[in-house]
Amino acid sequence: EKLGVGKSALTAYIQGRIPPPAKLIEIAKLTECNLNWLLTGEGTRKNSLQTERPHGIIIQGSKGGTGTSMSAVLIAANLALRGYGVLIAADELHTCADLLLANHVTKSDSIKNLTGELYIPTRHKNLDFFIPSYWKYDYRRELTKTFDFDYSEMNRRYQFVIFDVQRMVQTYDYPYYSLTKTSIIEPILRNAQVLMTYQPRDSFIKAVEWTLECVKLQQRIYPKADFFGAFIINRWKPTKREKLNFIEAVNELKEIIGSKLFETEIEHHKELFNYSSKEFEAKLFSRKTKLFQNYSLLVDEILQKLSMEREVEKR
Repeated sequence: EKLGVGKSALTAYIQGRIPPPAKLIEIAKLTECNLNWLLTGEGTRKNSLQTERPHGIIIQGSKGGTGTSMSAVLIAANLALRGYGVLIAADELHTCADLLLANHVTKSDSIKNLTGELYIPTRHKNLDFFIPSYWKYDYRRELTKTFDFDYSEMNRRYQFVIFDVQRMVQTYDYPYYSLTKTSIIEPILRNAQVLMTYQPRDSFIKAVEWTLECVKLQQRIYPKADFFGAFIINRWKPTKREKLNFIEAVNELKEIIGSKLFETEIEHHKELFNYSSKEFEAKLFSRKTKLFQNYSLLVDEILQKLSMEREVEKR
């Protein structure tokens, strides 16, 4: 499906026919295999430039966890302020774009019918917003830059790619990529770890089970793909009854994912939502908001699990 070939062509490849150069390059990108190894079976199987890549984290959405776009943006902002290079790749709903780029949206001179992938640097030098080639959205053209990095440049610029995925199933299908040419960020997506937001009042435990099954299927082809875990978002001041329901929902989640439940619980704070959309972009990078501080604890836990606390110091 990714190569856009029929079963007969695939059978021919398996039986030994060499694919056309363009298809061979796509196979190399998707599998991260050395072209020489694919053609001759000699040398190292993996491309050395691709073995080290940014950490891909999928913030899983829909009713498997709500509030994902806000979480994706605040996690990315926290990482950027700590010195990590971060790229956000958002789903088709554009919520991340509205949060990050409120000052960049315009109804004039908008980008239509893109021919290649672009990105927009945000107000923070370490955080970029990815624009896939199929998007049609209202950004000032002069703010965009061509996303034409090779793998070595990708690895130098970014330590994280955060995917905001707004669906319960097909977690690893970043929107419409099957309809476009293979993106350079595709291998990062295929090998990403899934981090779910979970609101006990609004989320469905069944969606968590579906996501776990999706990860298992992905691991058959991409062994590094994994379920990173889930964290709780508590978005209301609970009554006594709601507290009991909350405890019951969390215990049910623990039964399914066990130690993969993060210790940090995100508390909903209204302060960040009292600003206009244009002010929000500035407040997003303010360490003074309680919500940002809350997500900072979550990022501490993420880095600890990834054993990355000292990487910034080394760089």
